Amino acid sequence: ISFDAVFAASDVIAMSAINAFRTGGKNVPQEIAVVGYDDILSSAWFSPALTTVRQGIAEGGAALVDLLLKKIEGEDAQTMLLPTNLVVRQSCGAEL
Repeated sequence: ISFDAVFAASDVIAMSAINAFRTGGKNVPQEIAVVGYDDILSSAWFSPALTTVRQGIAEGGAALVDLLLKKIEGEDAQTMLLPTNLVVRQSCGAEL
């Protein structure tokens, strides 16, 4: 199976993937682009700096509590879509 990019479910998984690619002799981003999710603090300082999707943790937590309280009260709890931002760094291979 051949691939040239990985979109990981978290920054920790993305950083682990980059380390595994290095061990296997692959270069990120020259051969494989990598993107994570969460924008944890260490993603900006990782080498190469990790491209990631930033989500509002506080906003997500508040929305979860609100939906949980609605469910407890027997109200309808609609699915919510919260905004995210793509933080482009070196690991995706894009020119900055």
